[in-house]
Amino acid sequence: MVLALTHVDQLSAHITRIVHDYTDQSPLTLAEVVQGDRIHLKVTAVAPMPEVLPCLVADARTQLRAAP
Repeated sequence: MVLALTHVDQLSAHITRIVHDYTDQSPLTLAEVVQGDRIHLKVTAVAPMPEVLPCLVADARTQLRAAP
């Protein structure tokens, strides 16, 4: 059990670094849309999430389920 939780802790740290790096690159492109006296923000593009991220999250979840 200790090994599984240690592995999950390492995965969590890795996931956190990946998400931080992803959000640091400004993954959303926004545009201001003026309608009368209001201004709305419109999301015009979203950068794809790193492909490894879902795999790491799935691995962490599997390890947590396997731990007694």
